[in-house]
Amino acid sequence: MLRSAVPAIQASDLLLLGVGRLVARKGFAPFVSRVFAHAAGEEPAARFLLLGSGGEAPAIEAAARREGLTERVHVVGGASDAVLHAAYWGSDLLVMPNVPVPGDVEGFGLVALEASAAGLPVIASRIDGLATLDELAPSATLLDPDDRESWRLAILRLLRDPPLARRLGLEAREQVLANHTWDRVARRHLDEYRRLLAGAPRRSNG
Repeated sequence: MLRSAVPAIQASDLLLLGVGRLVARKGFAPFVSRVFAHAAGEEPAARFLLLGSGGEAPAIEAAARREGLTERVHVVGGASDAVLHAAYWGSDLLVMPNVPVPGDVEGFGLVALEASAAGLPVIASRIDGLATLDELAPSATLLDPDDRESWRLAILRLLRDPPLARRLGLEAREQVLANHTWDRVARRHLDEYRRLLAGAPRRSNG
């Protein structure tokens, strides 16, 4: 399924995955030019697959052209659920390189949990709602969005150490399945509602 969406991807490729709306706060355009261009220069098998659509697509594609990476950066808009599922299970790591944008903050990192449920290690910016991944997905690597060298080193470390990447991915999957499946989250919400209702004062009939 993944090959049908991006025929250029080969089984031997090391695949970085990005998922989300293509807006400025996701940081994908600066990631291509400031981080992926350098990591790709050291790791010839690395490719960046980006699933999503939005107004930043031209900027991302322009960054890839400037860096000579048009054949290694693949922007797939409007990907189906089947392609998304194949990407989660067929990639080597997920990147969430968010940057601060005044008035537009990142909320809950659901994409990180979805990737973790597929056993995919996660590298994300320690910013806005993603900072809570320390508690939600402790095996995720959280970095300063401006520290391009730490990003480069973290990516190369996981791409070049498959046993480490697999271990972090398995730990992430175990954490998510133990704590963050929809039924467990729903149960916690119901328990909290019951607790609040039990302590609420009775309404007067008068």
